[in-house]
Amino acid sequence: MPIIIDPLENLDQLQTEAVLAPDDVPVLVLAGPGSGKTRVLSHRVVFLINNLGYDPSSLVVTTFTRKAAEELKKRAKEVLGSRVARDLNAGTIHALCLKILRAEGYQHSVAEGYHIKRILQGIMEKSPYLTSLIKMETNGVGWGFVNSWIESAKQSTIQASESKEWFETRILLNPTVDSPGVASELSPWLADCYQQLETQMKEEGLMDFADMLRWTALELRKPEVLARWRKKFSYVLTDEVQDVSWLQFEILEALGGQHIFAVGDEWQSIYGWRGASKANILGFMARHPDGKVYPLEVNYRSTKIIVSKANTLVKRDSVLAQELIQGIPTPSGGSWVAKTIRPRDDAPEGAEIHLSRFLNDDKEAQAVGEEIQRHLNQGKTPKDIFVIYRTNAQSRPVEEELLERGIPYVVSSGVGFWLRAQVQDILSYLWMADRPNDGAFLRIYNWGSADFHNRTRYLGHVFVEACKEHGATLWEGMQVIRKERPEGSERWVQGIKDFTTMVGEIRDGLTLYDQLDIAIKHYMTFFHRDEGVNPEDDSAMETMSSLRSAALKHNTLGQFLNYTRRMQEIQKRKSNKIGDAVYLSTVHRAKGLEAPVVFGIGMSDSTLPHWASGGEKPTLWDGRKAAPNPWLPSPMPTGIEDERCVAYVLITRPIEHLYLTWSENQGGKVGLNPSRFLTEMGLEPVVENREDDRLF
Repeated sequence: MPIIIDPLENLDQLQTEAVLAPDDVPVLVLAGPGSGKTRVLSHRVVFLINNLGYDPSSLVVTTFTRKAAEELKKRAKEVLGSRVARDLNAGTIHALCLKILRAEGYQHSVAEGYHIKRILQGIMEKSPYLTSLIKMETNGVGWGFVNSWIESAKQSTIQASESKEWFETRILLNPTVDSPGVASELSPWLADCYQQLETQMKEEGLMDFADMLRWTALELRKPEVLARWRKKFSYVLTDEVQDVSWLQFEILEALGGQHIFAVGDEWQSIYGWRGASKANILGFMARHPDGKVYPLEVNYRSTKIIVSKANTLVKRDSVLAQELIQGIPTPSGGSWVAKTIRPRDDAPEGAEIHLSRFLNDDKEAQAVGEEIQRHLNQGKTPKDIFVIYRTNAQSRPVEEELLERGIPYVVSSGVGFWLRAQVQDILSYLWMADRPNDGAFLRIYNWGSADFHNRTRYLGHVFVEACKEHGATLWEGMQVIRKERPEGSERWVQGIKDFTTMVGEIRDGLTLYDQLDIAIKHYMTFFHRDEGVNPEDDSAMETMSSLRSAALKHNTLGQFLNYTRRMQEIQKRKSNKIGDAVYLSTVHRAKGLEAPVVFGIGMSDSTLPHWASGGEKPTLWDGRKAAPNPWLPSPMPTGIEDERCVAYVLITRPIEHLYLTWSENQGGKVGLNPSRFLTEMGLEPVVENREDDRLF
């Protein structure tokens, strides 16, 4: 039978070798950026079905996102037809686990975050130990803190009944914990919370995403269950293998056995805080000594200069990789030592990478806006341009600049800076201090000050309806209640008093910056106590710092609020569904994408590498040093090596032009130094004129 390859696309020799690899040995495809890994994966599916006779329903194809799965199914449909594409088991690892668990009799509903929060808060309210921690204002102690520890235990398939010793060991391994007594006190409390959470979730028929993985892994460790699913699934293909956790990969390897086709790139491993590990790649041959490795080394995306700088960067992070990979045989003979990428033979040399330094992030954004406008004037379309940053809060100055210029843009998170929940929460505090209104009142009532929320949680509907009946605002109603002090209402009357005092403190601030700072402190007190610190979302501190930076451009609270309202109205009118728009994105959301022109902004040594991952701890405008929460377990930022991978992903997105910038003062942080990764690449910045700060 002749070999049937996807007629829609051509493959080079290395890609063809990977596609035609034997199906009876484990295969690892090392696919650098722009090397056509998605093409190889889709061709492999076609080859297995058309040439080797695999039933489409027997193939499992896992992707990192649902969007990637849909793209693969689309390609399969174009080549193999709708029926085949429909029968493919293509989706995320969690979708696969849910399918297995349903077949094994698990009928639990998938719990949303608010379900877990509700249960854990109820458990913790009964804990004297937690109460004492809250009174000491311990950083990040809240349901998020507890849940992060419990999820970490679940990822290690640790049962609640055996978790006390595991928690204690993990706490003692934390270098910031200097007293064994802390571990001995905290571990039984965490174990008890874990046990109560598990019991209550089972009673309510709930499971979370960590449960999906844990229960699936435990089921597949049963020989009879594994045999049944291996009979159903003949071959496993998985994309972005460096981005899955070791538990996820255990599930995939268990199902696939010898029939597994893994695609990934250790240099693009940027989800360590989710439990992802390079070990999935670096330890592949140790687990599968009879396996084969197919490196895809040709970058079809970028210019020669960009590829060269990318190689220079990752060579600084290659010692461990060389030790682990050295001697791995390649199908063509010899061994593969340390992977680099090389440009295609006909790739243009390309323009030099532009690196510029600015006084602050507003001037940086202005210069980026000017350069974007220049590219548009020369024939580029908005969708040809990406602006990429490390944290979500960095988008604000660029958003404002593009709005002023009338340049359409879309934010990867789907929400512009001034419409984000945390920003609107803080602004509600400020509106209550300047011009009290019901919208701001209700937003704070639902989410604001912990004391006010807890003490007035039973006020709600009755109070609101009474105010409507008398034609009064909620703020006016509060003052009436405060004066009348109805019998039996001491708790929420005290809450109203506390809330009124808080508003007065904000109103009495000497400057706009003071007023904003007071509001932020009240909000963050609630946020940390109630939400804990989520390592996946470092936006709390970053967002607050960016708000402080924005406020410096205004003299009074009223001016600032008027400006924010205008920004919100403009952003509401701008649809995030615009097809032809500049794409604003974090590095993590831009992974796998490409554009002719890419700006990497905010490249300081406290942002990339991020300060919580080993970068420089920034000094804030109020003189404080940023300090990450030392109590969180993994998943969490995992150090400079992972951050170097983040930088690598960023600089390998552009096709033609790459601009890298940083500012000395960014989002409330002052005196910033350039990212060490810029130095490692041998880039020298142009110090822009401080008067007009033109970029290029």
